[in-house]
Parts: sequence; structure tokens; C-alpha cells
Amino acid sequence: MKKTILSAVIFLFTGIYAFAQVPTWSVNENDFEYNMSFVAFLNIDGVTLSSTNDMIGAFVNDECRGVTNLIYVPAKDRYYAYFNVFSNTNGEAISFKVYDSANDTVVDISKTINFQINALFGDIAQAFSFASPELNSGADLLN
Repeated sequence: MKKTILSAVIFLFTGIYAFAQVPTWSVNENDFEYNMSFVAFLNIDGVTLSSTNDMIGAFVNDECRGVTNLIYVPAKDRYYAYFNVFSNTNGEAISFKVYDSANDTVVDISKTINFQINALFGDIAQAFSFASPELNSGADLLN
């Protein structure tokens, strides 16, 4: 009986710890007139995130303007974030945060984007990147 109770207590505390920091980001789409869309992949410390528990949130100041979990696309054997960002004003600075479920951390992305009505960033063939540190888009010729 003691082993059962001890196991239940350990399981309870382990479950609470594992899910203690999952963000509760949400947005009420009906509060906004315009949107822009993203098809993106997430990369933290050189590792491309690959769990449906990983998330990205878009923010203006501390107000959530868009959020989604990653979705697995079998045809590409890759995880993508498909999401809309909402606003009532063109040109607002949008910042981003990524939740890395494997490490149970929220990472601020240094890249910001100004809101553009009906804009689309990325697609399944060339996904937009949200990375920390930011990925290098250039190439160095070594020889």
C-alpha cells in the first residue's frame, strides 16, 4: 500500500513539474480586423523543433496576437507552424516567443516583423524561420 501511495505522489509531482510552464497564450481573433499568415519552422540553439507540443506565439507588447503548435507534415517529414497574426493597425511591431517543450523553456526570438495586412511569410516549399540565435542566410566560401 505504501509503495502505491508513494508511486502516486511521485507521479503527481512529476506530472506537475513537466507541465508547469506550458504557456497559456491565446488570442481572440474577433477583436481584430486584419491578419497576416506564416508557414514556419522553429529552431532553438541549432536544433529544429519537432514536437506537436512546441509552440510559437506572436505578440504586440504583452498582448498575444497569434499562437499555434507545430504540425507534422508527412509529405515533407517535417514539423511546421501554420498561424495567423492579428491586428487592427498596419505597421505594428510584432515580436515572437517559442516554447520548446523538450527543455520546458520559453525563448524570445530577436527578429521582429512589422504587421502587413494580408501578407504571407513562407510556404511549404520555403518555410519562414523563427530561430534563436537567428540563422545565417549567407554563405562563406572556404576554398
